[in-house]
Amino acid sequence: VGGLEYRQSHIQGDYLVGTDEYVEETAYPKVVEGGNHFYGTDVGLFLQASYYPLKDLNLIAGGRVDHNSIRMNGGYGHVFNPKLAVIYSPSNFVFKGIYTEAFKDAGYWTKYGTTPGRLLSNPTLEPERVQNIEFTASWQANSNLYVDISAYNSMYSNVIGTADVSYISDGDTIHTTQHQALGSIDIKGVMSRLNYKFHNYTFYLNYTFTLPYNTSEDEKVRVGDIASHQVNGGVNVIYFDKLNVNLRGNWVGEKLTGSETTIVNNPLDKIDPYIVLNGSVSYKFYNSFTLQLIGNNLLNTNYYHPGVRSANGAYYASRIPQYERHFFLRLLFNF
Repeated sequence: VGGLEYRQSHIQGDYLVGTDEYVEETAYPKVVEGGNHFYGTDVGLFLQASYYPLKDLNLIAGGRVDHNSIRMNGGYGHVFNPKLAVIYSPSNFVFKGIYTEAFKDAGYWTKYGTTPGRLLSNPTLEPERVQNIEFTASWQANSNLYVDISAYNSMYSNVIGTADVSYISDGDTIHTTQHQALGSIDIKGVMSRLNYKFHNYTFYLNYTFTLPYNTSEDEKVRVGDIASHQVNGGVNVIYFDKLNVNLRGNWVGEKLTGSETTIVNNPLDKIDPYIVLNGSVSYKFYNSFTLQLIGNNLLNTNYYHPGVRSANGAYYASRIPQYERHFFLRLLFNF
């Protein structure tokens, strides 16, 4: 299996600036060398081969080459990412061992955008890279019961974050922030899923354990804003082939922040854990129409998400309140 991807883009770099009431008519671009729009070209070539030396054993090897250029001399150039996998599937079991590499290029806003709190752009940001090793075991007991568990280790490099910097402007020293490749992160984790179907009822439950550390310093530092434990579960039931009722819950454990983590400026030590319950009821009629009522945060839980990485409780909020109980009514038409 192989393929070729080709993309051309013409994208705004920095924000437009406006000081009048009707900014959509009066805003103007900031002064950027070469202009505030950037022409980019992306080309990707990928190839994957599969080989069965034994009936239940599958060996997979593949790779992808990407090339990026921005204007004449910008862009990250060439990046190669391999993929290797061994899959063994005796009877109702499947065992997988996978090694992959991947990258993510910084967006135009990340490279060229500025804010009042981040006055320096960084056009030469390198892509973030990751090496991932994963082992998975799954069991399909029958058409109604499925269980799997996965363990992984992801090692990130060139991780982009916000750094405090200073520069000279008109003889004055200006203190600000800038997007930079701050270093490396090591993430270990375990994921497990359970799906069960009983007549017209379908149940699911999954659990995620995540242990992320910043390894760019001399010692490991816990990555903030990420919960170590998360559990999701739900049930879906269909009545009369027309009425669909869904109820699902999400439990997210505490998210560590503060001086003992990578979010050192956040005045909070943690973002509290929370449980959110969501649901929906759908009714199909005339074969093509579906009327759907969606309810989110049914228990009206008061919960928060972390602020941005550089949140300090002053310029950026240390935590962001999330939506209270709310509903949507939708009419869908399939044709």
